[in-house]
Amino acid sequence: TNIPDCPTKQDDGTTKTIPGTQNVRFNTSLGQEGRDPGCTMRTVTKLTGLKVDHFMMADFNAVKNLTTAVNGVEVCVAKDVDDPDSHLKLSAGTHKVQGEQALAFVRTRHSFGNQGDLDRIKVQQQFLGSLARQLKSEDTLTSPKKLYKVAEAATNALTVDSGIGSITKLMSLAKELQHINPKNITFATLPVVDNPAEKVHA
Repeated sequence: TNIPDCPTKQDDGTTKTIPGTQNVRFNTSLGQEGRDPGCTMRTVTKLTGLKVDHFMMADFNAVKNLTTAVNGVEVCVAKDVDDPDSHLKLSAGTHKVQGEQALAFVRTRHSFGNQGDLDRIKVQQQFLGSLARQLKSEDTLTSPKKLYKVAEAATNALTVDSGIGSITKLMSLAKELQHINPKNITFATLPVVDNPAEKVHA
């Protein structure tokens, strides 16, 4: 994909424009050459024409802390899973995962589908959908005490833009989400084709 020029905040508070580049992997838009999540937002807009209002970036600790804050996320696997790479071990059926086990679930790439990135993305999207259902089913969005706990965990664990970068703002956003049926949440993945310039050697 093509990455646009990206004005990026530096540690000293100044703004530096990172020059754009062409025909690179999408993940070049984040972290490489100093690019920040704002650059990823600009890249998505350039690719799709859709305006991105806010972003949330979760690292490994965020997955562990947030899933613990909501008392686990329900997942269902069709067969036994024992992945030595991610350390995920689950029997076939439904489970509630949190903490390290939740992190292992979203990181595994050798347990589902064709064992590639696209299948892992699909699993991660299903996991986020289940997290949304968990927030609704536990009445977290209507309980000020529960909502504050989750918002506090999110503030400490997530990297977000300034528009939602406080407990109060996250709680306000969550209250808006309580009126949305989880069934109406849609995840989308852009179609992709194999890159003939890249070869995988068995």
